[in-house]
Amino acid sequence: MYYIGIDAGGTKTKFSLFDENIQLITSIEKKSCHFQQVDSKEMTYILKTGIMELKSQVTKEITICFGLAGYGICSSARSQIESVVKEICVGYKYSICSDATSALYGALDNKDGIVVISGTGSIAISCENNVTKRCGGWGHHIGDEGSAFWIGKRLLELFSKQSDGRAFKSEVYHEIKNHFMLKSDTELVNCLRIENNRSSIASLCKVASKCKHDINVLKIFDDAAKEIALMVNTLDNEKFDTVSYIGGVFNSGESIILPLKKYLNKNLKLIAPKCSPEKGAIYYFLSTKIDNEDS
Repeated sequence: MYYIGIDAGGTKTKFSLFDENIQLITSIEKKSCHFQQVDSKEMTYILKTGIMELKSQVTKEITICFGLAGYGICSSARSQIESVVKEICVGYKYSICSDATSALYGALDNKDGIVVISGTGSIAISCENNVTKRCGGWGHHIGDEGSAFWIGKRLLELFSKQSDGRAFKSEVYHEIKNHFMLKSDTELVNCLRIENNRSSIASLCKVASKCKHDINVLKIFDDAAKEIALMVNTLDNEKFDTVSYIGGVFNSGESIILPLKKYLNKNLKLIAPKCSPEKGAIYYFLSTKIDNEDS
């Protein structure tokens, strides 16, 4: 039995092929198949294409383990996602969990603890004896505090104030202008209207990383860390000793890691993720024995 583990977030979809010992063979990446960013037809195409590319490399039986953004508390979203997956997986065993759950199982190497995911969106999730609980993950219209989108939105607010003269023009102002190749500041409004707003705004987290010595950016990262820690600490209740992390925000390194350590409960040790979310999706399948088969 070979496995395909899938990690589908708001920015990209990663497919990884594993052997029977859950050792990685190869990985490929496709664009995001998030159900709020593409329609069902395109979601089906992205997932099916990635699976077929990996399936063509082996002759053994395959189990497909999906970790999909949006597969959470909304029943209509779950139904929509399940319908797409069922169509793709005719003749295959498969399981579905959220991208947060697969990140949890992977980052902690199938052990108990807490994982916080801060990519395009944000959520914290804990696992104790295969029982999971969540905090956050309400989406960018409601929450997603401390996420790349949340940080990007804060940068845009800062840019507008600096452009108006409500605040002193700092490094952030010039970096955002270069990022969007703006000839005039007001072009930003049109630029964000034309592009995929959520992804485009979330990408500004990389701009924040470039400006890590800007006092305004340091404040934004500190506030983000405080929000992330609040989710983690809410789940902790002094029951755990380990918390890990995953997502693009943490590519900012010490800018987010150092303040996060400051705000976490003292009993929690922050560790780097041990395994990938794709491997975590397989751990979820093996741990819960929740699988499907369609023929």
